Order: sequence, then structure tokens, then C-alpha cells
Amino acid sequence: MAAVTCTFTGDNETDLSAYSVGGECTFTKNSASSGAMVLDNANRGRSDSANLSWYSIAEIDATDRGYIQASFTIVSNVNWIGLLAAASTSAHTGYALRYATGAWRLYRVAAGSPSEIGFYTQALSAGSTYTVKLERRGQELLVWIDGTLRIITLCHTLTTGRFGIEGIGDYSTNLAGWRIDSLTADTLATDGVGTNITIISPQRGQVIPKATGGRADIVITGTYTGTPTAIEARWKGGAWTTIVASPSGGTFTGTLSNQLKGQGTLEVRHTDNTANSASQEYVGIGLVLACCGQSNMVGQTASGAGLFQSGMSANYIAGVFGNDNLWHLGGDAYDNNYNQVDAVSSDAAGGASFVTPMVAAMMEALECPIALIPCAKGATVISSWLPGADHLDRTTLYGSANYRIGLAGGAHLVLWYQGETDATGGTTQANYNSRLDSVANGFAGDRSIKTMAGLLHNFSAASDAAIDVIRDAVEEAVADNANVVLGPDLWAFADDGDTFHWSTRAKLTDVGEEWADTLLDYLPPDIAAPTVTTTAATVVSPFRINCGGNVTADGGATVTERGICWNTTGTPTTGDDTIEAFEAGAGEYAANMFYLLPNTTYYIRAYAINSVGTSYGSQVVATTDDTGGFGYHGSVAGVTGSFGFHGSNN
Repeated sequence: MAAVTCTFTGDNETDLSAYSVGGECTFTKNSASSGAMVLDNANRGRSDSANLSWYSIAEIDATDRGYIQASFTIVSNVNWIGLLAAASTSAHTGYALRYATGAWRLYRVAAGSPSEIGFYTQALSAGSTYTVKLERRGQELLVWIDGTLRIITLCHTLTTGRFGIEGIGDYSTNLAGWRIDSLTADTLATDGVGTNITIISPQRGQVIPKATGGRADIVITGTYTGTPTAIEARWKGGAWTTIVASPSGGTFTGTLSNQLKGQGTLEVRHTDNTANSASQEYVGIGLVLACCGQSNMVGQTASGAGLFQSGMSANYIAGVFGNDNLWHLGGDAYDNNYNQVDAVSSDAAGGASFVTPMVAAMMEALECPIALIPCAKGATVISSWLPGADHLDRTTLYGSANYRIGLAGGAHLVLWYQGETDATGGTTQANYNSRLDSVANGFAGDRSIKTMAGLLHNFSAASDAAIDVIRDAVEEAVADNANVVLGPDLWAFADDGDTFHWSTRAKLTDVGEEWADTLLDYLPPDIAAPTVTTTAATVVSPFRINCGGNVTADGGATVTERGICWNTTGTPTTGDDTIEAFEAGAGEYAANMFYLLPNTTYYIRAYAINSVGTSYGSQVVATTDDTGGFGYHGSVAGVTGSFGFHGSNN
């Protein structure tokens, strides 16, 4: 259906449940609401009671994919502006976005009792107008403020409900409170669905594991209708590239090859009718981490003021391969059991974790998004993680984790934080060491990845001596097994009072940043061969051609040599004749060819070398004039090259 709107025109002081303007939305008042919202004399909605009032939009059916957006003008007191998602019509149960005490706060509301699950601090100014959007996509709840995504929350208790607005606060005059100027609501189409073409994979929020040099192929699958002559694609606004030259059968698979890490929108279209197009947002190439262990890796605090964090940095948004085996944008609670497929790792109490601030602290440094594969399970001992005879047995913790890593497209590293229950249960150092070796060796053999194991924190449920047994076992495994690498030492970060867990924003952030620092020190830089282009060749005489190149990217490593190479047969390499430029490094350079043969066609390419390898620019062709003269090109004393000069001319 089309979006519905409300401009709040009509009789003054009319309760919103009686609002009726042709072509606009109508409101259903929640039967549990004792407050009211009305129209003021400027035709804007306002709260008219100190009691809570909820109104759902009748035209938008109960759905798990939709949004509501409103423009608010602040008059004075700005508390308790409210938008609703997944809201009941008979009880104050659902999700509410409110502005309160200096921040936008997202709440899970049960029978009127709110629990905070997301926030964004912002000072609002009287007289100013703000556009706020609350969006639901399955387990994702997203909050946009003036067009910028500010809150990402993943929830495991979402039910299907309606979108709407709420009011609280007695703003019975036009000189107090806030006003709703306009409102829009709509359902959302399935991700990737466009006009006569659909992207099935990659999914929205998916992060493809980067390979050498921070690059990877983006393999695109989908469906189409009609008879396109070809299908083309682009990513992050790049050049359109044909990925299927002759589509047939209504399905397609194509590849954007060798794309550099980053995140952006993936687009596909019919080549002969570009209006037939589709897009997929937040597709990334980056770092993928599998998160294994027990409750502190899951995140145990289900709500709290300022506690839930979003997996965002200035330029990137984390991805989560959820327990529903689908991709999502990342935030707390990243490890929840919404539509969970493999029951073995289900945790009903999934909440705020150190993992979300960890990825937020890393993405700008890595210049790419990070994806998380949650696999942890609370209260587990290490023996329950041992690989069985079938390493893909999804009724076991290891088998489920191994399977999900493969389903997500692979991972770069397993993050392991586990052992609290082993410390309280008396697992010996030798047993823990051998079992950690077995787990790490399993992931190394099955997925070719190492396991980074953190050293346990100081928690009051176990004695220092018992905790040290597990810490020593981890250090022993690091020393005797190349598949285990040392994670952060978290001894200084004691539990927050429940004898096991971290449950404050400050502590979760500190622990996350400790992990981030360790990971950034461990991960190798993304180094690739340089990128070089060949400049146009100019024939100066029968014996000389001027040429050069431009190193447009050094690949993350110093370019130690650059120049041009040529031959008379095509596709020259540095094994043929070469001229090295005077200076190395990035940028433009000249490297001219002397003592050539008249009336001869030369094939020329620029080249650049760094520690990874040698790259070449495109081939250019030039033919010297037929005017005769001295010049020799051949072999002298077993040395092949241009006799008389070898060097550069700038």
C-alpha cells in the first residue's frame, strides 16, 4: 500500500481518535490509555494530559517491516515526544521512542513499564523542528534523526504490532511542550526487491570477508522478469559493469571482481532498460569475527539506561549474521534468539555486550565494516565445546558455530571468551589446555582460522586461585599451539556486582576497547600490489618515444620502483626492456624510451613494485617514424636492452 500521512488539519481540540481528513491516516486510541492527544489551534498534534496515551495508525496493518516518521517542533518542555512500533492496541506493550532527559531513548514497554534498549544524546532547542523516524525490519529497530541513522537495536522479544504515536504531559496551552507538525507511515518492501529484478544475495548488512590487500569478489545472485539483453551492477556508486552478458531462465549469478574493502549500496539493472533496477543497502567487504564462549560474550544485561550501544562508527555500520541465519545491521543485543535456528546456543537473556563497542572502536582504523557471527552460550563449560565426530553436527556448540561460519561466507578469526564456569567448577589446567587446543584445532582444520582467547577477568564467584588455573591454561595453549593466539588480559575489569558479569556501559565499553586494541595489534595490515596507469605515448623521433605512468595507489606499502617496460610483441613485463623512473613512490612520473628502431611498433606498459608484487598499467601502442637514423635495439654481451641508454628522463 502507499504511505499514509497526517498533516493535522481539522477542528481544534479534536481528539486524534476522531481525526478524519480525506486521504490521510486515522488513529485508533489504545484501550488502555487514559491520556489524550488533540489538535491545537495551529493544526498540530499535542498531548493534553499528564497520563500516557497511545494511538496507532489504522491504515498500517500489524507488520514486522515498516516505519513511522514525524516532524516535531519544540515549544518549551521537550520530554516525552513519542513514536511507537510493534505496539499493542489494547495494552501499553510494544516499543516506544521517547525524548527524555537530554536523549532520544528507545524503550521496550511491557504493560506500561519501560526498559531502555537504545539511546542517542542530543540537546533540543525551543523553536526548532526535528524529523524523527522509527523503523522496524524484523528484529532490527532503527532510529533516524534528521536523516541520519543514530540507533540500531536488535531485539529477541519483538512481536507483530502497529506503528503509532504516544503522548504524555499536560500541554493544554500552545505555550508549552512539543507539537507534531506532520506524520508519515508505511510498510517496507522486502530487501533487495526492485522493478523487474531482485537481489537475493548478498543480503542487506552482509559483510563479505576481505582477502589479500583488503579485496574480495562480490558474487551477486537474483531473479528477474522480462528479457534483458544483459545485467549490470555497481557497488558504492562505482562504474556500471556487465555481470551477466546473456541472461536466461529468470535467475542470474554474476560477479563484481576484486573490489576494495568498504561499505555501500549494491545496485543491479537491466542494461537495455535501466529503469528495471534493484538495490541492496549496507553491503560490505571487511573483517568477519566468530564470537564463541559463554555469558559475557553473549551479553547478559537485557536493558538499562544508556547501556545498549549501536555498532556504528563515523563511516561504517557493523553487520551481524544473526541466530536466524540472516544478515542484520549490528547493535545490542547482537546475540539474541529472535527466530533462532540452532537451539543449542539459544540464550533468552541476550543483552548488552562488550562486542558492540569493540567493533565501533575498530572500524575506522581498519577502514571497513566488521561482521559478527554470534555463537556463544551462557553457563557452558569448555568440555561442551569439544568437536564431535561430525564437525557440522548442529546439535553441538562446535558444530553449530562451524556450520554458521561457513554459511556466513567464512571468518577471519574466532574470538574466545570462556572459562568462568570452568573456574567455579574446578576444571584442571591440563584439561582446559587440551580442550582449548581441540576447539582451536577444529576451527583451524575446518575453516583455516585461528582462535584468539582472552584471559579471564576478576569475578567474585570464583577464587583468584581458581581463575588463575584457567588463565594459566590459556597462556599454555598459546605457547604450545600455533592455532591459539593471545587475546586481551581482562583481570583488571572486575564484575559489576552479580559475581560474574559486566553490566555497566563504562565497563562494557572499556572491555570492548581492550579487545579492539589487542585485535588491531594482531591483525596484519591490508597490503596489496600497487595500482598504476600508463600515460599516453608520444613519438618524438624515429628513435625516441616519451611515456610514463601514474601510481594512483601504493597498496598500503611503499612503492620501491616504478617505470615503463616495452617490447615489440605485446603485453610487456619487467623481463623485457625497462626504463626506471628517477624517483619511487606514488604519483605521476616520466620514463622515456631512447635509441629505438625506426618504423617499429612498440607495446608499452607502466609498472610499479612494492613488497607484495608488481603491477602493470594498461598497454599503449606507438610506432616510430620511418626516417632512418642511428639506433640499436638488441643484445650486447648477453644483455638484452636498448643499447646506448638505460635510465630515465623527467
